[in-house]
Amino acid sequence: MDESERLSCIIALQHELEQQHHTGLDFLVSSFAAACKCHRRASVCRPFPSHLLFNNDYAAVSAALDALPSLSAILSEDRPQTSSSNSSINNSSSSSNPTDLQLGLLQWLLLQLQLKRDCDLSPISVEQLQAELQAGGSCPPGLLHHLRGCRCILRLNKPGQQQPAPGSCVAAFHGTDFANIHSILHNGLLAASGTRLQTTGAVFGVGIYLSTDFNVAYSFSKAQQGWAGSSIGRHLRCVLLCEVSRDVLQQGQSSGTAQGSSSLPERYILVPKPADVAVTHLLVFADDAMLGLAAGGSGRRRHRGAATCLTLTLAYVVAMLLLAAWQTHRSWR
Repeated sequence: MDESERLSCIIALQHELEQQHHTGLDFLVSSFAAACKCHRRASVCRPFPSHLLFNNDYAAVSAALDALPSLSAILSEDRPQTSSSNSSINNSSSSSNPTDLQLGLLQWLLLQLQLKRDCDLSPISVEQLQAELQAGGSCPPGLLHHLRGCRCILRLNKPGQQQPAPGSCVAAFHGTDFANIHSILHNGLLAASGTRLQTTGAVFGVGIYLSTDFNVAYSFSKAQQGWAGSSIGRHLRCVLLCEVSRDVLQQGQSSGTAQGSSSLPERYILVPKPADVAVTHLLVFADDAMLGLAAGGSGRRRHRGAATCLTLTLAYVVAMLLLAAWQTHRSWR
């Protein structure tokens, strides 16, 4: 990029950062980074900015994203700096001077793909989510308890979307690998049962599997390493909160009974057509503390626990060696 192109790109990004909440944009970068790092990246990293890199260089994208300045640093930058070294994708960037590749990735992900997403991500509180679900007559029981450790809740705001009539929909959860979120946001849910994209079973048929039990969906959500500079967390997992029309559920039950298929467990929902499932919220959890990445007390407690475990293990080994030596000495006598 020349100086004018960089200036235009940074101004457009700053405008987007001023219009949208940082958490939602941060999440978009994290989900794309997780897709690039996944071993199934050829399948889940869709869309991909092939116009920026030859041969779908996922490693170069991952390196550029991990070295990316924070979104707040880009927003606070008053005047973009230019450098002849910015044209190299291997060059590192300072917190105030992103490389051309980094700017191109942000421009593609946050601006050009906005129409394909057709939604904005805005954070809300647990109490706000509960109030919205109660107003629609479909609040799952124990929601506040399940979301106690939730790092953030993102509402999908679609322009011109009409709210369903109270009581007409059922709220259900869908668990999936975090690496799949980038594709879901831009391509929608896909019925991968019976295809090479299938990662779990399809015991009860082809379609989108949901559950009215949060714990069931959470067990299917797998954490992945995302963007290293994310303010949400480095290792994230996501549970999708969805709405399904009661009419669709009744049609599905009637169809299953007519075909003589085995009945679903009570807490499961199977929707044959992905278009009948509307993703309304993203429930985001961070596994950083569990992996020892959190600073402060959590990290110190983890190290103390590991030291205590090591001490007890060594003491046990020494005791076993002394017992073996004593038994050997007695046998010689």
